[in-house]
Parts: sequence; structure tokens; C-alpha cells
Amino acid sequence: MPLLIAVINVLPEPVYSYIGKNFGDLAQTEPVNDFATLNGGISLSVDSWSFRPQLSINVTNIRDQTAPIGGGSRDLPTGEVQSIYIFNGPRTVNARLSIEF
Repeated sequence: MPLLIAVINVLPEPVYSYIGKNFGDLAQTEPVNDFATLNGGISLSVDSWSFRPQLSINVTNIRDQTAPIGGGSRDLPTGEVQSIYIFNGPRTVNARLSIEF
């Protein structure tokens, strides 16, 4: 049985994103707080093997913190105020295996 010896390329991908305070409407009457997300990933590849396999694992929102990233409120005919906000996504992990041929 042949011994498989190869160099494994490792590529870390840390990403920190910060969104400053903003507004959820065009009139700038609905303030939305600032928030930050920490994302990261790692890719492993072996260029010397046939098909050049690559495995990538990525994590979005590592700290699993959600915050409003948009939205606003409106007055209903009943006199009540309806507030609708959009939140950033929760922690997500994905993996990808690719080959070239």
C-alpha cells in the first residue's frame, strides 16, 4: 500500500465586522443600535494530490449575538404602534468539500 505524503495548505480566515449606529427608516426617526459580528473559517487543501481536494469550514456570527440591523415602526388605524425589526442571523456553521477535474 503506497504511503500518501503531501503538504497540506492551511488558510485561516478571521473576519470582524462592525456596523455603526444608523436609522431604520429614510426619515431617520427610528434609531438602530450598532452591532458587531465575528466570523471565521479555515481552508485545508492538498495541491499535490490528484483532483486537488479542498475542505473549508466556516462559522458566521461565532459569538451568536443577534441585534436589529434594520426596521422601523408605523401607526396603525387602531391607534397602536407596530414595530418591525430585522435581526442579523444566528451562529451558522457550514462545510464545503471541493475537487477539481
